[in-house]
Amino acid sequence: MSDKREAADWLATLSVMIIADLTLFTVFEAYVERLVICRLLSLLASFAIAQGVRLASGLGKPPSAVLEKPGLWPLIVITTILNTGLFVLLSERAPLVQPLVLLGLAWLGSLAFLGFGLHRIRRFGSADKP
Repeated sequence: MSDKREAADWLATLSVMIIADLTLFTVFEAYVERLVICRLLSLLASFAIAQGVRLASGLGKPPSAVLEKPGLWPLIVITTILNTGLFVLLSERAPLVQPLVLLGLAWLGSLAFLGFGLHRIRRFGSADKP
C-alpha cells in the first residue's frame, strides 16, 4: 500500500472513530452514571464501528495488519490508555467542565502523542531499509 493510501486509511479510520466516540459518549452519558464507564464503553464501541466501516469500505488493510509494522500496536495501546487516562484526570480535576469538552481535550492530547509516535516509527523504520 502506498504512503498516501495508508495516510488516507489512517485519517478515515481516526475520523470515523472520533465522530463515533463523541456521538456515543453523549448517548451513553444519558444512561450511565459513571463517566469512566461511559468513556470506556464509547471508546470500545467507536473502535468497533471504525473497524467495521474500514472493512466494509475496503479502504485499507484489515485490523490484523497493525501487527505487521514493528512498534505500531504498542503505540496504539499506549495511546488508548493515554486517552482514557487524560479523560479521567481531567474529569476528576475539573468536574464543572462539560464532559464533552474534556473528551475533546483528551482526544487532542492522545492524537498529538499518536502523531509523534507515528513520525518516530516512520523515521526509524525507513532508516533500517537500504
